[in-house]
Amino acid sequence: MIKRNPMNKTKPLLLASAVLSLVLGIGSKRMFSEMYHSKIPYQKKQAIEAIIQEDVQDTKRIDVEEAINDRFNRYFNTYSIGGKSITLNMPFGENCERSEEENYNQAFYHAGKGEPTNLWKAVHYAVKSPRFNRYISELKAEKEKVVIFDLKKQKYDVSSDKELVSKMKKGKYPGNSSLVYIYKKDGSFGEEDVYNYLYCISRVGTDCSGFVYNIQKAIASEKGINLDRMLAKKLGVRKEKVPIYIGTWLYNPENGYTENVEDRISNIKAGDMILFRGKEGKVKHSAVVQSVDKEKGIVRYMQSTDWAPQEERGVHESLIIFNPKNPNVSLKDKSLIWKQKISPTFKGEQPIGWRNDGDRYRAYRDYGGGMIARLRVK
Repeated sequence: MIKRNPMNKTKPLLLASAVLSLVLGIGSKRMFSEMYHSKIPYQKKQAIEAIIQEDVQDTKRIDVEEAINDRFNRYFNTYSIGGKSITLNMPFGENCERSEEENYNQAFYHAGKGEPTNLWKAVHYAVKSPRFNRYISELKAEKEKVVIFDLKKQKYDVSSDKELVSKMKKGKYPGNSSLVYIYKKDGSFGEEDVYNYLYCISRVGTDCSGFVYNIQKAIASEKGINLDRMLAKKLGVRKEKVPIYIGTWLYNPENGYTENVEDRISNIKAGDMILFRGKEGKVKHSAVVQSVDKEKGIVRYMQSTDWAPQEERGVHESLIIFNPKNPNVSLKDKSLIWKQKISPTFKGEQPIGWRNDGDRYRAYRDYGGGMIARLRVK
């Protein structure tokens, strides 16, 4: 009869307890040390520790991804409008986006930096107003028409002028940065029409840096960090004043609030920021990585922009497809497929010049093109 070592029965249970303890962070080091000191060969002990640490890192990564996803989902809401159920994504809203040439003050609610809860309060107020209901009623009229938004005066008009309708149908767009023309062929309406009203009349939305900052706040909170308080100390301002200082400048590593991440997919983590340059090399647009699936070859990132197809304007997700066998490529590599298309804000306006986010990321090569940055949280 073979005598069994009593430890053989308890080792799997002890190992499971140690793993669980490490993942949960409950006295893990002491438990591991006490239970396995001199009981397991050094090499095996190292292997077990490596597996546990890998599990802990995976858990942290999943927590960050879930935190991002949860905050992202708060930028969507469903309303009953004109007898239809319409799901809205928060519009894009950047102060003075279209007013610089026209010299008027295009100021958005909370300067485009508000948290989702506060922004939805403003949206709710707008879509319940008599003015908005009148707008929807006019859209529902079964006839060809052109909706004209005057961004300076925050007013709209609906015209059935045959000459104007004909011009719009032929693709001859008469608008400019402060006058937006929308052709409607019948009485249909949808999310795009609600977006147009919220952007042009109500001026409610979030700009790219405001959206990214609120995502970063969610990530920091997951780690037990109050990002507003941390930045308030660094900026030398009161905590409640922090949002007005938020802008793409903050994410540029040159300013010390973020660190540069080597531009390779293998280096990118959830929470990293994808920064796009503009004229003179300045950071003009920001997005945030939600996840990197190295097995399927997919980078999922999120952003707020109105340079997108009509149904995607505002807060939305985007994808980058890469070869899983080659995760060391730069985001500038042309083998990557950037699924996010770029379109003018309103139908009929001049094309932006880039086909997709990949073109935009690679632009301004004299300044190095786009870059990846990670927020400093110390």
